[in-house]
Amino acid sequence: MRTLAASREFKDTPAGTIPVDWRCARLSEVCRTFSGGTPSRKHAANFGGGIPWIKSGELNSRLIESTEETISKVSLANSAAKIVEAGTCLVALYGATAGVVGRSMIEAAINQAILAIVPRTDELLDSFLFVALEHVVPQAVRLVQGGQPNLNAGIIESLYLPIPPRREQQRIVDTLHQWDDSISLSDRLVTAKIDYERGSLSELVNGRWSLVRLGDVAQECFDRNGSTYPRERLSAVTKKDGIVPMRERVQGDDISRCKIVEPGWFAYNPMRLNIGSIARLERESAAIVSGDYVVFRALEDRLLGDYLDHLRRSDRWANFVRRSGNGSVRVRIWFPDLGRFQFPLPPLKQQRRVADLLSSMTREISMLQEKSEALREEKRGLMQKLFSGKVRLKDGS
Repeated sequence: MRTLAASREFKDTPAGTIPVDWRCARLSEVCRTFSGGTPSRKHAANFGGGIPWIKSGELNSRLIESTEETISKVSLANSAAKIVEAGTCLVALYGATAGVVGRSMIEAAINQAILAIVPRTDELLDSFLFVALEHVVPQAVRLVQGGQPNLNAGIIESLYLPIPPRREQQRIVDTLHQWDDSISLSDRLVTAKIDYERGSLSELVNGRWSLVRLGDVAQECFDRNGSTYPRERLSAVTKKDGIVPMRERVQGDDISRCKIVEPGWFAYNPMRLNIGSIARLERESAAIVSGDYVVFRALEDRLLGDYLDHLRRSDRWANFVRRSGNGSVRVRIWFPDLGRFQFPLPPLKQQRRVADLLSSMTREISMLQEKSEALREEKRGLMQKLFSGKVRLKDGS
């Protein structure tokens, strides 16, 4: 049986305050590192071979068991791509995934955006190194300036690791693995619920009712702010969070030409609708958005705003948006373009039943997502205690 016990004797180290029986070491002292490369895409024979090839984006899956692409033995010999053994720890060095830590569960090649990290001796368990990197690498990311930080081998190698005795390393790994199992189970439940909701959405909004055009059951709104609302009402439209207060650093000086969005109305950036930046104003007070945004409302005597808010998340909507954009560099979709969207329109009572059912599913998914995030937050708190030795894992009798 394993019990938790508080450690009472500590020492100060570059890795922070740790128990006196632990060691602190720079990563370069206890590990060797190397990166890979990308074979030339000019030669088709370089790809499609039998060697899995890991790209940095695939580290988001945390444990890599398969890859999107494979390379050939010839390309491995004629490029900088390098092989990592199963169990090797990996860190993404730059781009959107910079600082993401993964572990290859298969023998595979890696590209140049990935740093492989391998223990020099048996002092470090591979499995412990993995969870330790998940703990310390975010520190390196925080030290690098920029929206998408670029890391390098030198930055990662300069990190300090707290190193407990091997038996304690294994206890830490086993404990965190239990948390990972709980998080994975919760995530799978979220995914299943999302898939079910999407299937239900497709079935419910594609009935046998008469087709209508959005422009016939919704109306574009052009009300300018003038001096009606203060700057505090200025908002942006995001795909993830909906209509949210705009950050001060991106606000313009003149808010008089901003458009008013009343509660229940919709707003979107015509240059970003193709990536999903559209939202309905959920709060009870009006907002103002950029004068370049499109604002519209559902004509509630024919189309419920609640129903439209779900309809815009459907494949039918997404397929239309992809087809209807115009512009050579960025897709621009104005309301007359969007107004041509056709969809089956059920009676108002049926719209209400569909919207209520889908809203119930959405609330359930949100609750499950919050649970998953709470588990991750609890794990992060436990990791802080485990890697500082404030909580020690000991074998009980």
